[in-house]
Amino acid sequence: MIMKTNFWKYASTFVLGLAAVVACEEPEPEVKVLPVFPDKVIEKNVESGETVEISFDANLDWEVSIPSSDQNKYWLDDEGIPASKLSGKAGKQTIEVLFSEDVYYDANVVCEVTLSMAGEDKVIARLTRLAINRTLTVCTAETTDWGFKKTYNKTPATSVVLATFPGVVEYALPIQVVANYDWTLVLPSWSAGTIMVEEGQTVPETLSGKAGAVVEIMLTGKLSEDVAAGAEGVLSFLDASATDKNVEIPFSLPAFADRLEWTEPSSMTFDATGVSASPSVGYVLAKRGFVVKALEWMGDWHDTKYADWVTVQIGDADATETSDKLLQNLAVSFAVTANDGDDRCADIFVFPASLADIEAGQICDGNSSTCAVKAEYQKYCVGRLTQAGKPKPYVSLASMPEPYKAELTNYTESQWWAGYAADNFRIPVENQYELVYTDEYSECVLEFSSAYASYKIFDFDFYEVGDSALSSFWLTFTGFAENVKGRVEMDPSKFNNPYASAPESFIVLYDAAGQPLAGICCRYSATGSTSTAFTVTGISGDPAITAVDPSSDTYMWLSSEFSVDAIYEISAPAAITLMFSSSVAGFRMYEITGKPSNSILQADLMSDTMLRIKTPDVNNTEAIIVLQTALGLNVAALIVKFAW
Repeated sequence: MIMKTNFWKYASTFVLGLAAVVACEEPEPEVKVLPVFPDKVIEKNVESGETVEISFDANLDWEVSIPSSDQNKYWLDDEGIPASKLSGKAGKQTIEVLFSEDVYYDANVVCEVTLSMAGEDKVIARLTRLAINRTLTVCTAETTDWGFKKTYNKTPATSVVLATFPGVVEYALPIQVVANYDWTLVLPSWSAGTIMVEEGQTVPETLSGKAGAVVEIMLTGKLSEDVAAGAEGVLSFLDASATDKNVEIPFSLPAFADRLEWTEPSSMTFDATGVSASPSVGYVLAKRGFVVKALEWMGDWHDTKYADWVTVQIGDADATETSDKLLQNLAVSFAVTANDGDDRCADIFVFPASLADIEAGQICDGNSSTCAVKAEYQKYCVGRLTQAGKPKPYVSLASMPEPYKAELTNYTESQWWAGYAADNFRIPVENQYELVYTDEYSECVLEFSSAYASYKIFDFDFYEVGDSALSSFWLTFTGFAENVKGRVEMDPSKFNNPYASAPESFIVLYDAAGQPLAGICCRYSATGSTSTAFTVTGISGDPAITAVDPSSDTYMWLSSEFSVDAIYEISAPAAITLMFSSSVAGFRMYEITGKPSNSILQADLMSDTMLRIKTPDVNNTEAIIVLQTALGLNVAALIVKFAW
C-alpha cells in the first residue's frame, strides 16, 4: 500500500511540474479589430443622370454594394463598367454612384449603398431619385369671328369643344399638346385627329408625342345622324409606358341638327318685270332636307298661303363637294313673275328638315287682324323680298267726271314724233303720250305722278310757241294742284297750219333742272287716236315675215342703232312687194353689219305705204332697210334676205 501511495504522489508531482512548465510556455491571445463605419448615413435627393461621389475611411477590407435588381436605374462605376459591388483594402475610399437619364413616375427610386466589413453591413448612403408627376397641358387655338388663328391660348384648357364658323360645314379645333412623358391620344368614335406638320413633312400615322415635344393636332368631328344632337366624350392621353395612367379632358361636339345659317342678302328687290335690282342669291347652311318658303306679306299682316309669284331654286347638292355631307352649304336663288299690279312683298323663311312639310297656315297665329308669325317660327325668317308694281304712268287722266270724249295713250315708237322727241327733246319713250280730242267740246284734266316745274308748247313743226302767241294759240294748258294736275283745252278753229292733216301740237313738261319729264302730242281728230303699231305685210312674192323678238340680241342692237321699235325679218326666194300700216317717205339701206350701202338691193317706193324689192343677182343676199318719215325720222327696220 505504501508503494502505491508513493507512486501516485510521485506521479502527481510530475504532472504538476509538467503543467507548470507548459503554462510558462503559452503565447498571449490576439486582439480582434472591429470594423469602423461612418457615423452618419448620407441622405441625398438626386436628379436623373446625376453622378454621386461617396467617400469613406475603411479600417478593414471592405465591400460596397447596391441592389442589383435596379441596376438599369443606377449603378456603381467600376472603371467605366457598371457594377453592383465594389471591394478593396482598408484605407480612404471614394466611389461613384451613377443614375440613369430616365424619368420615373408614380414611385421614388431609392438607392441604398451598403458597406460591408468583417462580416458586418451598414447602409452608409441613401440616394433618392424623386418620382416625377406626369404633366400634360392642352391649349386650344385662338379664334376670330371667322376662323382660327395660328396662335394658342396661354391658359391650358379644362375642356375642349369643337368649333365652327359662319358658312363653314366642318366642326374642328386645333390643339397644342405638351407633356413630360411619351403619350398617345385616344379619341371618341365620333371624332378624328391629324397631327399638323410643316409643309413637306410626313404626317404621323398615330396621334402621339414624345416627352417635351410640342405637338399640334387638328381635331375634327365626324358628322352623322347619331351625333346630330351633339356628343360628349374625353380626350384620353395615355402614358406610352403605362397605359393605365392617363389624363382625360372633357371633349364635346355641339348639336347641329337645327343649325340654320343664311348668308346675305337680308332683303331683295325686283322691278315690275321681274329683273332683280339687288343680289337675289343667298346661301343656306343647314342639315340636309331644309326648305325655303316665301310667305306673302300684305303690309300689316301675313297671308295664310305661300307667295305663288316667287320661285325658289336650291342649288344641286350633287354638283357640289357637300353632296355627301350631312351639313350642306348651298346657293338659293329667287325669281319672280312679272307684276302688273301694286308693289308686293314676301318674307323668306328657311325651315329645317324637321319642318319641311309645314303649311303656310301653321306659321301664323291665325288672328285675321294681325296674322303674326308665331314666336317659335320667327327665328326662321331670314329676309324680305319686295317687287315693285307696274310703274304708274307719268301722265294719266284724272279720275273725275271729265274727260269728255278724250283719249290718252302712250305714244309708240312707230309714231314718227316719238323718235324726234327722244332725239331732240330727250324725252324717254315711256313718257311720250298722245292726247286726242274727238269733239270740239272735248276737255280733260291730266294727272302727273310727280309735280312738274315748267312747261312749253310747240307747234306742228316743233317750233316753240312764245308767250305772246299763247293767248291766241289753238292749244292751251293750265296747271294747278301744285303742278300735279293740268287742264288741256283745244280749239281746232284756231289751228291754221295748211300742211297738217289735223290740228296737232305738243306740250313738254320739265323738272326744276330743266330736264324733260314728259311730252304730250295733242291732236284733234273726229276719228280718234292714230297710235297704232307699225306692221308689214307681203302682197306679192310670198315673203316670210316675222317680228323680231324684243328680248333678242338682234332686236336690242337694231333698236339701239336706229331708234326703232318695229323690227321684222323678211325672207323670200325672189322679188317681193311689201305693204305698210302707216305711210313712209323714204328708206336707207345698210349692210347686215350696219354699214351704210345703197347697192346691195334694188328697191323702190311704189307709194307711201308700198315698197318693191327686186331679185338680187347673188344667192343669200342680205340687207337692212330702214324706213323713214318725211322728216327723216326712222319708223321701222327690215332685215331682208333672198335665198333660193
